[in-house]
Formats: sequence, C-alpha cells, structure tokens
Amino acid sequence: MRFLRTISIFIIPIIFMSCGKSNDDNQYPPHEINLGSVINVKMPGWKVGTTKVMLKKEDLEGYMGRLASLYSSYGFKKLIARQYVNQKSISITVEAFELEKSSDAFGLYSFDTIGKKQEIGQGAVYNHGIMRFWKDRIFVRIVAREDYREVESDIIKFAKAIEANILYEGEKPTMLNLVPEENLIPDSLCFFHHNVCLNNIYYVPETHSLGLSDNTDAVAVQYKVDGSVYPRLVIVKYPDELSAQNAYNAFTVLYFDVNTPIYNDNKINVVRTEDGEYNSISIRRNYIILVFESRSSNTSRDLASAALKKIGRRD
Repeated sequence: MRFLRTISIFIIPIIFMSCGKSNDDNQYPPHEINLGSVINVKMPGWKVGTTKVMLKKEDLEGYMGRLASLYSSYGFKKLIARQYVNQKSISITVEAFELEKSSDAFGLYSFDTIGKKQEIGQGAVYNHGIMRFWKDRIFVRIVAREDYREVESDIIKFAKAIEANILYEGEKPTMLNLVPEENLIPDSLCFFHHNVCLNNIYYVPETHSLGLSDNTDAVAVQYKVDGSVYPRLVIVKYPDELSAQNAYNAFTVLYFDVNTPIYNDNKINVVRTEDGEYNSISIRRNYIILVFESRSSNTSRDLASAALKKIGRRD
C-alpha cells in the first residue's frame, strides 16, 4: 500500500490523474455552455496559436495518452486546448474541460489543490506555472511550460478573464457533507468515482472488488493524528444497498479475511496488516466506509465511527 497522490507535472500536455462520472444528486442550471466563447479572451501582448477541439473520449487518447481514460470517465463532454504566445515566444496553454456535472469539475480540481490559493472561480490554486480552477461544469488548467516566472501575472489575468466568461456557478458533491471535519487535512480531500482513481490515491490491489464505476461516488481524505500519523478515510456511495453489500462481502473476503482480526462489533471490522497498519471496513445502508494507514485500532475505529455518525444523520 503506497500513497500515490499525483502532483502537477511541468510538460505539455500536463495532466493529473483523476476519474469518474458522478451520480451525485447535486443540481445545476439546465443551460448550454459555449466552451469556445469561454476561452476566447484577448490579452495585450498575446496572440492565439494552435487550438485543439476534442469531442469524443477517443479524441483524448492522442492528446493525453494513457491518462485519457482517467479524464474521460469524469463525465467528459468536450475539451478545448488553446495556445497563446507572447512576443518573447513564451507560450501559455489553456485547457478547458466541459463535464456533465459540476461535481465532476470539482472532482478534477480536488485531485491537486496544493499551491497558492486564488480567488478565482469556485476554487483555484497556482503552483509553478500551473493555474487550476473550477466553476460550474467547467474545469480549467492554464499552463506555462517554461519561463513561467516571467508570465505569472499574465497566467492570473488569463484565469480571471476566462472565469468571467463562465456565467453560472455549480454545486459541490453532497458526499462532502459526510466527511468528519476534526483533524482533517484540507488539501488531501479527493472526490472520485472509479478504482483507477483510488489506485492513485492509495493503492490496494484488492480494491477492484469494490465495484467502483460510473454509478458510485467516493471521497477520500486524510487526517492528522498525534502530530505524525496520517490515516486515510474513504467513503463510497453505491446506487443501492444490494450493490453496497455485494462490494462489502467481496472486499472483506479478499482483503480483511486474510489479515489479522483485531476488532469486530458488527459495525466496524478492524484488522492489522503485515505492515503494522490497522485498517477497517464498515457498511451502512448503501455506503461503505474504509480506513487505511491507522497506527492504532482506536484511531481506525474513531474515524469509522465519526463517518457512520454523519451518514446516520441522513436517515
């Protein structure tokens, strides 16, 4: 089990790993989005270079390579990537993704929120020549491949101009309401849907048996305990109780039944792994709660109990 949270890369196309199509029950205005108009900005000293439009999931493969399946599973509808070039031949690439739901746009943004926060859109962060923000059903990345320090102020101007062209705001996933807040590490929170995403957050080979898909919503987050311990909580919402129970049974057989049992009160099942971690699994209605990387049985139980309590309030 290894933490594989992705960090922004400094080549174009620069893509971080994420995935999933939301079945979250958030709503957004039934409006059309003109993505071309969104990224059509005029900036003094910059001229438009090449523009690529991708309308199908298959179109992403040539642009993103092996990462195409990760982005496309986030309810992908369209990508427009446009290059802007200044008089010094420094280029900035704007990537605007239109997704099916605003929760998907938030999900893409949530995978990398490390950097300097910006008051742009509904959440924005800037780090080493890369601006990332989301608003409505749109996720935007603005990237300077080289010499980014010379154009940092322009990157921010591009972001603000593009944000102004997005007329609506969206809603965050309601799953976030289930996340216990005490000792939470804010930049660790990720919203996703597919197992390939979970593998890039915390890798456990057996998680394929959880049956994560377009029809599941999931959130993963880390907590700071005792100053130096960072256990990870994962909550998965299934479309119905039967799907959740089947996933619970399958993952328990493959993972929990082969590790050392520590505690089980029919609500929380805690085991100790060969690495000395205390991991747990719980189920309530159509939700599965997992805790990984705990250094004590009590920590695992406390996190699981806090999540179960949050879910119980929604009965």
